[in-house]
Amino acid sequence: MFSQITQRTTPTTPPFPPRLQLSPECLYPLARQIFPLQDDFPPTSIAFIGIPFRVAPFPLFEAQAAVAESVFSNPSRFDIEEEKRLITERRETLMQEVGGDAALPKVWHKMDNGEEFRYRRELFDYAGVTDWKVEDWIVAAHNYKVILRTEWR
Repeated sequence: MFSQITQRTTPTTPPFPPRLQLSPECLYPLARQIFPLQDDFPPTSIAFIGIPFRVAPFPLFEAQAAVAESVFSNPSRFDIEEEKRLITERRETLMQEVGGDAALPKVWHKMDNGEEFRYRRELFDYAGVTDWKVEDWIVAAHNYKVILRTEWR
């Protein structure tokens, strides 16, 4: 399977590549930063858990695993065209933020400025998980992390 990955430095615009593209900073395209979109096998056959960075890892792994379980148990709910639309939307947003293709791979899996919490909430919603939540106090504590660390010392 991994021999099917193509070396590339920048996530491309649609049409999507027929194989996963790999750079030192990025694996592209992954639907929901989890499922590979490529022609050689269905995206619902494997999940890459834990690729995003600048996150609290274990809560994120939990949310990604919930989505993987949901999709693996019901692959028909996975809408490839919607996932491609979301990837394209992320690419356009990041392009505006970083100002060009060169920096895109370095930020593709990076989650800053509360994006981690939005992403986890979206994953739980997508998976239909209602008993796990990203509580508001967690986001508030994260927003005050520098002050909390300073005061803790």
